[in-house]
Amino acid sequence: ISLMALLIPSSVIMYFFGYDIISIGMMRGRFTLENTQMTGFVLQGYAWGLLGTGAFNFIQRYYYALDNYKKPFCFAMMVAAMDITLSMWLKETPLRVCGLAWANTISFTVGSCIMLLDIKLTSKNLSILRMLRELGLVMVASTGGMLPVAAYLHFCGSWWKKGATAGYFRIFVVTCAAFSIIVLALYKVLGVNSIFNLRSNRTSRS
Repeated sequence: ISLMALLIPSSVIMYFFGYDIISIGMMRGRFTLENTQMTGFVLQGYAWGLLGTGAFNFIQRYYYALDNYKKPFCFAMMVAAMDITLSMWLKETPLRVCGLAWANTISFTVGSCIMLLDIKLTSKNLSILRMLRELGLVMVASTGGMLPVAAYLHFCGSWWKKGATAGYFRIFVVTCAAFSIIVLALYKVLGVNSIFNLRSNRTSRS
């Protein structure tokens, strides 16, 4: 649940600000506007799979904690085969290089779902309904945080094409900060406390 609370808002930022992130970080010298457009498009493809990739690696550790190394290895091989097959196909479609990102996104998301299903069938400790409920609350909070993002895209949506400037960077940072504050506030209101509990647990350990 903490993973969803962290990665879903991150996916939102990566998707809607993919071009801006690449423009600020890389658009200079020989890295042209065309390069920025292509790389930003690829980043958007990876954004959709951020949760699936993170969940896959997290769930693998659940098996390791049970001294079960065979299943995560088999699941990893399955995902690798799916990723390679989809990559070979999608890179020949209009997606081109972004097809590699989508292949990765699809493969790890499917792999995560299969692993969760396996855990559900072999363990009574996993509540799918609770996970879906928390997922819905995280989605609601992330949607609420879209207000400053929508305003930024409306008024400053094409600024990234001109490259990074001090003013542009400041507005971008303020927008991301406003998104984060709204999402965290909605987490508190909606009762998504896992992210706050995670911080308190780390503080108590230290």
